[in-house]
Amino acid sequence: MVHPDEQEPSQDPVQSILIFAIEPDEQKLVTETLCCHEDWSVRFVTSEKQAMQEVAREMPALFLIDMQDLVKHGIDLVDTLRRKHPLVPVVLLTRRDDEPVYQALRHGAVNYVPWKSAETELVEVVESVLLASEVRKCRNRLLSYIIEQHHHFTLGNDTSLIPALITLFQETLLGIGICDQAESVRVNMALEEALLNAIYHGNLEVSSKLRNDPERGDEPYRELIEQRRKLSPYRERKITVRAHITAQQAKFIITDQGPGFDPGSLPDPTDPEHIELASGRGLLLIRTFMDEISHNATGNEITMIKKRQSKNTPT
Repeated sequence: MVHPDEQEPSQDPVQSILIFAIEPDEQKLVTETLCCHEDWSVRFVTSEKQAMQEVAREMPALFLIDMQDLVKHGIDLVDTLRRKHPLVPVVLLTRRDDEPVYQALRHGAVNYVPWKSAETELVEVVESVLLASEVRKCRNRLLSYIIEQHHHFTLGNDTSLIPALITLFQETLLGIGICDQAESVRVNMALEEALLNAIYHGNLEVSSKLRNDPERGDEPYRELIEQRRKLSPYRERKITVRAHITAQQAKFIITDQGPGFDPGSLPDPTDPEHIELASGRGLLLIRTFMDEISHNATGNEITMIKKRQSKNTPT
């Protein structure tokens, strides 16, 4: 079977490296250092505006930025590149200890090379970053060939794992074409709410009503969560997460080990009188962003189905 989007890889092996460096001597050093690699071409920009124009005109394989010039023009350039062009890795060239390298790395840069070591280290770092970037692109292509995928996790009450789990599902949903980037964010929100509900309301048996305290806000709610994380039988309980993803739909089943509840006893989250209650927000998001939801008889398991968006349906 031929994949509908299958095409021959580009025959042009040359990878373009865009360089933000103003001083002629620096441009000369970078050019001489990188020109030894016949598969790379270099081009320079000297302003943030020009940089964004060049990226839009021809997407580079890598963006190399002189940290001194970055400080002059604002660290927002790295953040803007990460948001608008997430597939373009950014490498910094640094010269002083007081430069905000850490902040730039936090904003999206992937590595840095001191200018004093550029002649010996720059090529190695560029090769490493380009290889990692190519693997990422190939992974995205590979995900588009998935026919069917199953996941089965048993997790404790550790909410720090939830973002990583959701990202795993999101990659598959996008790759297989269940939804686009914007819709995947909505699915993420529904999954997060369902997972948190299983831990907080299911395993730890903490009621959302505690979040509506007129004097202390959600403080009583948070306090009880932290207490029960350390107490038996709550701390021993697990949640089970199962996912079955095909080209037509994604089905998620989340089960906790709490006593369960009667879903019919919950107030209607779509009722304007209940819309501001913290206890109904999660269920409202789940009902809105998923196509189908159901609970088991015990009330400790939720099944959610997200169907393929019509514009993504294969012909």
